[in-house]
Amino acid sequence: ILKLILDEEISHVAKGCRWFEWSCSRYDRKPVKYWQNLVDTYFTGALKPPFNEAARKQAGMGSEYYRHVNLC
Repeated sequence: ILKLILDEEISHVAKGCRWFEWSCSRYDRKPVKYWQNLVDTYFTGALKPPFNEAARKQAGMGSEYYRHVNLC
């Protein structure tokens, strides 16, 4: 069951990343920088590692998206 959930989450994140990057291209925004700005503006608290970096990379979301944020 956990493998199925992981596979579905990778697919979900991949679709979101593609949409986000497409949307950024329409407005001439740099996706990583814009993502970081959104996190800094709207997310309160700290992100809690560890992150499954291999799965995120497989989904197209490299660590550059979240490495700048506060971690606890």
